[in-house]
Amino acid sequence: MRLNVDILVQYLEKKYRLHVYGKNGRNLELRRPEFYMDGRTALLPNHCYIAMADRISPSPDAREGSVLIVTGGKPPASYLTEDDLCVIVLETSNQNEVFNYLQEINDRFDEWEMGLFRILGQHGSIQDMLDISFPVLGNPIMVTNFDYHFIASSRQIMEMEELKYYRADINAGGYLPEKLASVINGDDKNRSLTEPFLDWDYRNQVTYFCQNLFSKDSYVGNLKIPFVLREYHEGDFMVCYYLAKLVEQAFTRNVSLQKTYIEPIQSLLAELLDGHSIEESKKRPLLTEMNKNTYICAKISVSHDTTAKIPVIYILDYLKKLFPESIAFEYRRKLAAFIPMEHGEELELVLQKLARMMESMHLSGGISCPFCDLTKARVYWRQASIAVTMGEENCPEEVCHDFQKYKLTYMCECSTGEFSLSHLLTPGVERLLAYDRDSQISYVETLRCYLDHNRNLTQTAARLFVHRTTLIERIKRIESLLHMELENPDERLYLLLILKRLEMKKLEAKRQEEK
Repeated sequence: MRLNVDILVQYLEKKYRLHVYGKNGRNLELRRPEFYMDGRTALLPNHCYIAMADRISPSPDAREGSVLIVTGGKPPASYLTEDDLCVIVLETSNQNEVFNYLQEINDRFDEWEMGLFRILGQHGSIQDMLDISFPVLGNPIMVTNFDYHFIASSRQIMEMEELKYYRADINAGGYLPEKLASVINGDDKNRSLTEPFLDWDYRNQVTYFCQNLFSKDSYVGNLKIPFVLREYHEGDFMVCYYLAKLVEQAFTRNVSLQKTYIEPIQSLLAELLDGHSIEESKKRPLLTEMNKNTYICAKISVSHDTTAKIPVIYILDYLKKLFPESIAFEYRRKLAAFIPMEHGEELELVLQKLARMMESMHLSGGISCPFCDLTKARVYWRQASIAVTMGEENCPEEVCHDFQKYKLTYMCECSTGEFSLSHLLTPGVERLLAYDRDSQISYVETLRCYLDHNRNLTQTAARLFVHRTTLIERIKRIESLLHMELENPDERLYLLLILKRLEMKKLEAKRQEEK
């Protein structure tokens, strides 16, 4: 295995005092060290030379990427300013000792590399790869899958008390929610990163190395190394990255570990939500699901404060555990969930479970009416969206809004179309409203109560606390003002819609006053 200057410096400074000058390549390209005996020979790229200070020529003949380790003094100043050369000056004269020590370092990394490739070639066990890597990195290593469940972790995590913070929850198979914010790096805001990166755990004052793992351009997991047992060194970065890329190969070779971010049925639903048409042959999975379950569609909003603590993928996984066989995925910065209602399960029970989950995770959202045909997903997504809009306006204290509660209100709003309410009032209704403005008795309220009780005189009179005869007289006057026959069902439907819209307008005006 080839190394780099950072790795050499990391190990050399454990034994010697040293100074580093010049260009420092980060890639793992440096060959094993060799003695530099002839000062006239050019220093070749990616070669590492060991030389006594008094044996080198006055001026360097170096190629880009060459490294010179100097013992027994300081080289000429021209070596320390050479752009293509990295010079490491050791405060020792024992050249043979330095050479042997560097050979031991290279032997150690070669042995580690061969062990990793042997495991990869035989069975691809990620756990075995982590086990042989702990002595090299001296810190625990954790590999989680797509939804933050542990695939493998250093055995020392369970054995050493100082590493208990990084242990997986036995029941959940991953981190507990309260640990997600501080332990999980490479979360939703970083999942698209293909390059390795460092993160800082402020709570525990620990540096993390993080590398997202991909298979066929899809995110499949993450490798994390908290530098908790010894401090992070620049030389660790490429070693960790090298391990991560081999672990990624293990993912690629192990089909059971692979998992795409959007499964086929989720992808189909996302296309439907976008308003795209789907070929009949592709609808088969949705039609199969249609025959199995009755669904409700939930549209869930996740605040920035929530995602800072709990990644979206964890919420989706929790949803799927709460509602088995549900289909949930991220869609346009919201969560779309198609939740099946088990045989005999009441809608109210589903709503209660969903509301408790939203409240505990500081989420909010709306749900649609129950339906069976998943190919109509866009319609019910729209219902859930309307429920959110109307629910937040009418009941802002609630976190889960049901479309069924607002469907009549929505129908009434849509019934006026392009016209304002005033343009749809008949002269008779205007006369009725005018009468109410000048009278202590509300004919509008009498009419509303009469229609609400299906024109039952006895029930209406009892509700209004008036005598039946008095009510009959009022109804006759109302019909006279309206110039309508309340026996006519079309006339009654028109009046019910107008009365509902008037009630909504009154509530809207009241809310505006309160603001």
